[in-house]
Amino acid sequence: MTKKINVSVVCATHMGEKKINKLVWCIYNNYIWPREILICGTSGLDMRFIPNKIVLALNIKFIHSKIKNQITQRNNGIKKSKSDYILQIDDDVKINRNFFQK
Repeated sequence: MTKKINVSVVCATHMGEKKINKLVWCIYNNYIWPREILICGTSGLDMRFIPNKIVLALNIKFIHSKIKNQITQRNNGIKKSKSDYILQIDDDVKINRNFFQK
């Protein structure tokens, strides 16, 4: 059984559809999940490899950015975050099991 904690994961990406998919699966395979995952990307194709059931389970939101700049993309994600804590990560990060454990 999974538990959600009050953390938003903000991830900036540019043409990172395969990297984002691996990151999302790493988070999905944990016992504790963040409240939401905000993927800030330049292309809607960044989400194409993520199954819809995982998008719903992890509360993944895609924020489209016309600007290919990580700072701008992350700031957009932070503004839309609904959590008290924000974890900013790159799209090629692999989250270890029990990463979100207190």
